[in-house]
Order: sequence, then C-alpha cells, then structure tokens
Amino acid sequence: MLRIQRTLQNTRILIAAGILVIALFAIPIVTNQRTSTAPTAPSVTPAPTAMPPTATPAYRPGTIVLGVGERTCALTPTGDQLALGNDCDDVEARLRVPNSGTIWLSLTISDQPDLWLPLEAVAGDPAPPQLDQRGRFFGCTQEGDEVCQVKVEINSAAYQVVVPLVVGAN
Repeated sequence: MLRIQRTLQNTRILIAAGILVIALFAIPIVTNQRTSTAPTAPSVTPAPTAMPPTATPAYRPGTIVLGVGERTCALTPTGDQLALGNDCDDVEARLRVPNSGTIWLSLTISDQPDLWLPLEAVAGDPAPPQLDQRGRFFGCTQEGDEVCQVKVEINSAAYQVVVPLVVGAN
C-alpha cells in the first residue's frame, strides 16, 4: 500500500512538472516590437560633421612612415638611419614629452599599413624606448636625452630610427 502511494505521488509530481513545461513553451514570447502594420517614419541619421583637413598624405609605395597619434610623416633614409623628412613639421610639433610621461610613436610602411614591423632597442642606448611586443609601436620617455631611437628591419635591411624629442613640455 505504501509503495502504491509513493508511486502515485511520484506520478503526480511528474505530471505537474510536465504541465509546467508545456505551459512555459505555450506562453507567447513578449517583445518590444510594434504589432501595428502602419508605416513608420524612416529614422533620420544626422549628416556627418565636417572634420578638419587632417587627411593622411599620399606617400609613395614603400615609404617608411612615423606616426604620432593621427599625424604621420615620411622618414628619410640617410645611410642606415631613418630621420624626419621635409614634411614632418606637424609631427615634429607633437614630439613633446612631459617630465614624467611617455610618448608613443608608430612605424608603418605606406602601402602595407597592417604589417607589424619588428622593433629592437639600439645597443648601448642609455634610455631605450618601451617596445610593443607585436612591433610597430615604441614609447619614448624624458630620459632619452632628447632623442628616441629604435632599430627596425625592413626587407632584410636594418635601420636605426632617430626621433628628436622636446622634453619637459606640457
């Protein structure tokens, strides 16, 4: 008799659970969508505001480009060194390192902007820059004696990039 009562009790529990599951699946899903079929006004996207003309200059393919924030300029090869070129006035004005700060620079190739360039510290540099582990970015601090330098290998040729800094500027 006790066994029959337990079996009936377990059956009732299973039936109640089954009804609950069926009820949950039968409930319509409530959404925030409108149910009317009346046409709605199209959403209006504001026109983009004009940005100041800071477009990246068109460089010849294979040009090594130094970047500071959104500003870039072509580096000029002089032997085994790369230095700021003639079009670098805008970038040079941004090469200011506060007394306790770091400025991050990037190196790219003009026609291969997604290529990560392997960077190395220059041997014997008393204040080597911080290097991004993937390449391309290097951070210069005020300890670099107003020059930040890094080595880069491009197409099996090694170059030393020399960037002048203005130290102590805010």
